[in-house]
Amino acid sequence: MQCKFGSYNCERPCFALNVYFGQLLSNLIHFCCITPSDFQGKRAQKTMSTTGRGTKRGATVSGEKVYPMFNKKKAAQAAPVQGKWDAVGDELLVFSPDDHRASENIAGFDLDYTLIATKSGKTFPVDHNDWKLWHDSVPQKLRKAHEEGFKVVIFTNQKGVQAGKLTTTNLKKKMHSILAKFDIPVQVFASLGPPSFRKPYVGMWTYMEEQYNDGIPVNREESLYVGDAAGRPKTKVVNRDSLKTWQACVAAADGFLENKQSVVIDNTSPDKESR
Repeated sequence: MQCKFGSYNCERPCFALNVYFGQLLSNLIHFCCITPSDFQGKRAQKTMSTTGRGTKRGATVSGEKVYPMFNKKKAAQAAPVQGKWDAVGDELLVFSPDDHRASENIAGFDLDYTLIATKSGKTFPVDHNDWKLWHDSVPQKLRKAHEEGFKVVIFTNQKGVQAGKLTTTNLKKKMHSILAKFDIPVQVFASLGPPSFRKPYVGMWTYMEEQYNDGIPVNREESLYVGDAAGRPKTKVVNRDSLKTWQACVAAADGFLENKQSVVIDNTSPDKESR
């Protein structure tokens, strides 16, 4: 079989492929392997045109013709984060990047709904790929903390591992994918269930300070922690529209405060006594 590209005839066997794109395109496209020697002195870099509509479709790379659909560059991929995982029994996983550095100033972050959220929109991820950055500015904020001398650390509760909803292998894959977005060394502490390390208990922070900061005491005046809830119970709301009288509102607020619960008073103040 012969095919013709512009003024060039190719004597080599070619592969004909009938490509149909909906109702927009139904053409016979010839793919021909052409090398500089086929052109007998012609410029090897000349761009070829297909017959028919005369649309330029060919491209040359390093002296050989490459059809455009095979000339797509692969998307750049972030380099995998290098480091070491340690396990503290079945209670805690710790990841330390090879290039992380100890510091007296710690910038601690929760993971879920602080650095990431679910792509599915569900409260809990459906699998280890169900995540996206909580906001596009997250990597920039973490890099700024790193540049200011903070050691960036993630403290996350991952009880789903012991509940059988997530394997440690997939948890590690998820964390590596997330860390690759930040492009700075980030240490990770993942509680797998038991309360000794689970937030809001301070077990993970204490363990980091005692075992994973090269003996450097943490400056608690300068260090910080960012989370979406920090283990606080849900805030209670006292509303006069539902309780009817200010006396009932005061009684309800007193009861919540005695139970060490946060209270928001959502009342109008129609008179001095009510205020």
